[in-house]
Amino acid sequence: MTRDRSSKETLAKRIADEMCTEIAASGLGEGERFMTLEQATKQYGVSRTIIREAVSRLAALGILKSRQRVGLVVDRPSLVELVTRWGTLHTHPAHEEDLKALAELRYVLELGAVDFAVANATGEEVDRLAELAEGFEQVTRQSGQNEKSDQIELEYQSTFLAMTRNPLVAGMHRVLSEYFCASALMNPHWTEISLNTVWEHRAIAGAIERRDTEYVRGMLRRHLERALAELGMTKGTASYFSQVSTGRADNGDRKAWNVVDDKSPADATTAAALT
Repeated sequence: MTRDRSSKETLAKRIADEMCTEIAASGLGEGERFMTLEQATKQYGVSRTIIREAVSRLAALGILKSRQRVGLVVDRPSLVELVTRWGTLHTHPAHEEDLKALAELRYVLELGAVDFAVANATGEEVDRLAELAEGFEQVTRQSGQNEKSDQIELEYQSTFLAMTRNPLVAGMHRVLSEYFCASALMNPHWTEISLNTVWEHRAIAGAIERRDTEYVRGMLRRHLERALAELGMTKGTASYFSQVSTGRADNGDRKAWNVVDDKSPADATTAAALT
């Protein structure tokens, strides 16, 4: 029974892929008829059940829909839905390679978002980042890394991406949501990493408030490079942050944390733990 179901799902997926390719090649626009259910059954040589399953998959992505007395009609997919559904379907944080892919995606996405986020951030959003940074600090100091701190970390990231005012960029936080929990579970040095993150979150929020784009970029690169390093993915990569002038203002974070030469309180501890 399980094998038969798996076989049908695989076949339905293959047919859905073929239909999607044909729709793209046909040049059909939204609302135009693709074909009838009967025509699809004959063309693809499968049962109506398989065709319905394939159509259901495409309908979920907003690519195709069934219209009574008309047949299968081309729909207008939401780009956000396509990207987020593709990401969650094709990556699984429990698999190391998929986790690495998500980490790389996060690196490219967040660094690429810096200019837009800094330029478009509202005062309310900056205040919210500062609140989340404070909340993250309180939770990690009291209880260490847990589900609540993961939720705060995810909201911090989604708020940052929302600042870009681009729905595609903002929607990508749904793809990355499982990454935060999975990476924490896989990290044996999360206590030290959390101390770094507390400081970096505060510094980023302060720099966005000052509209200091380059400091935000450098601090975020530092934060993301450490995440990549934990997965063994930064061979030959020099830290951009090390090139940022140590004389830049940082809204009091360096003084508050006794930071010297752009190093957070946990850097030395983390370095020792990882060697």
